[in-house]
Amino acid sequence: MKKSAAFFHVHTPKGAEKAGFYNKLKRGSLRIVKVESGTDTHLEGATFCLKDADGQVVADGKTDKNGELLFEDLPWGTYSLHEVFAPEGHSLDTSRIEVEIYGKEVVEITVENDKLIPEEPTTSIPKTGDTRTNPWLVGLAMAGMLAGVGGLVSYLIKKRRK
Repeated sequence: MKKSAAFFHVHTPKGAEKAGFYNKLKRGSLRIVKVESGTDTHLEGATFCLKDADGQVVADGKTDKNGELLFEDLPWGTYSLHEVFAPEGHSLDTSRIEVEIYGKEVVEITVENDKLIPEEPTTSIPKTGDTRTNPWLVGLAMAGMLAGVGGLVSYLIKKRRK
């Protein structure tokens, strides 16, 4: 523990005497537990930073295989907890969580992440570069041309006979 000392002189009837005291900085700890929303599944790999009241980062780290991260030896005070990176396959929690550290006990916070639902893959493949014509369309065009030629020939034969 960090101590700060203050010394002073006290004047008594017997003379001046040196006196002093030590001021011990009180500290506490913060345990973060990262879980998947709606389950008890603990999530490894979430990265957090802890900022003091002035917005300065005082601690950062990643959750372990048990989904836990412990910040120890924090001076008493008010902090804000921010998730920096979410575990793979989960959404990032962008909320700011206010934390108060007072007392010797470990303050525990559980933070939840929603699991990302993967998009459904498409089963249809778009055609690109296909220059072939539909065979039904070709057959229909040929039949139309033959009918037109047949009609013209028939008309010309009738006209010559007259």
